[in-house]
Order: sequence, then structure tokens, then C-alpha cells
Amino acid sequence: MATVQDLLDALEPKILGYQDAIVPAGLDPVTELPKRKISYLNEAQHEVWKTLVGIGREFDSHWFTKEQPITAGAGEKDFSLPADFHQILMLEATDATWRETRFEKRGFHNPQFLSGRYSAAGDLPVPTAGNPNAPVVYAVGRANPAKLYLSHSFPGVQLQGLYVYTLANLTAASDSIDDLLPPYAAPLTNYAAEQILRSVHEVSLSEGWGKRWGGNVTAMREAASRGLPPSDAVAERDYAGA
Repeated sequence: MATVQDLLDALEPKILGYQDAIVPAGLDPVTELPKRKISYLNEAQHEVWKTLVGIGREFDSHWFTKEQPITAGAGEKDFSLPADFHQILMLEATDATWRETRFEKRGFHNPQFLSGRYSAAGDLPVPTAGNPNAPVVYAVGRANPAKLYLSHSFPGVQLQGLYVYTLANLTAASDSIDDLLPPYAAPLTNYAAEQILRSVHEVSLSEGWGKRWGGNVTAMREAASRGLPPSDAVAERDYAGA
């Protein structure tokens, strides 16, 4: 299992002796320095996540996906989504009765959503066992937790949602980073090194790591545009001269 310690080890040579300056005078560097470096790595992993999710939207591929089963009780139309929910990609019924039902994402003010939600005799046909193809409109409300709202209720239906998830915050050296494939350690630590060196006013050094981070992003986007995994483009050696 890859851990935050692996990132700390990769970050160390990029910031050299400048890391001590991120601990304010009067605080114990033995305990404070690891926490502060991890906070920069945490910011960096979210930047890598954001970059990959953005690339996915643009080039029709998706990273950081999970499946979520949902069982609807009688009359239920509203369902809490997982705490790490970011974006729903697909919703489908997995039980035989409703397997052919089509689910279409709309907004809360969409007439089809409102028609199905509040009027059984509205514009949207009510799906039944004999008419499973009638489309079901759904909307997503963002809160904590986020919620899924269906235009119709399906007693006992088994739903499966495919969604993009957010990454958990890094807090300790022993935390797993398995959600990020090993090649992404290079851009992640490039970004963290830039931010650390900038915070201690070593601007000229920070700019070098910033250029490497920018090169990582460009290469990932170019790989995705060719239908390749962005991880193919983030080998550290590719940016040695950046």
C-alpha cells in the first residue's frame, strides 16, 4: 500500500533545507514540520484530482469513480448520496422489473421533473411494470450529504449509481494514497514544492517547480486528447529540463 510517507520521501529532495522555514518560531519542528508538509501535499492531491476530473469532462473519460447501490422503499423519491460524492455519471435499475427504465438528469425546475414529481397525470408517463421504458427524471441537490431526487417512486427498486468521488484529506504519514496511481506522485510533489518554496519567499526556486507542474498538466491533457491515460505522460524524467 502506498502511503503519504512515500510522498514525503519524494518531496524531500525538491525542497531541500528550505522546509524548516515553514515552521514559525516557537513551535516544535519535530511535530509541526511533518504536519505542515502533509497539509501542502493535501492541497496538491486535490489539485491533481481537480485536473484529472476536468480532463475527464473534456475528453469523455472519468477517473475516481465508484458504484453506489440504492434500495427504494415505498413512496421514496429522495436518497442521500455518499459523503465523498462529487458528480453522478449514470443511474440505472438493476432488478428485472425496471431494468429497461431510462433515467435522465434534469434540473429542479425542469417541467418533466416537476410533472412527474407532483402529478401522476402530468406530461411524463409513470413507469410501471408494464411500461418500464417511461423515462424517469432526476435531479441532484448539493449539500452535506448531497441528495438524489427522483421524479417517481419505485417501491423496492434496486438502483445503481456510478459517481465521481472526492479524495479524503491527507492527515498523517500512514494515510493511504492508493486512490492516486504512483505516476501522479511526480506532479503532486511538483505542485507541493512550488507552494512550499513560494511560502518561504524562495520565488526563483518555486518557479522551476511551478513550470514542471504546468508541464505535467499540459502533458496529461495531451495524452487524454489522444485517448491515452494521463499517467502515461507524467514520468518525472520528462520534465527534467523544464
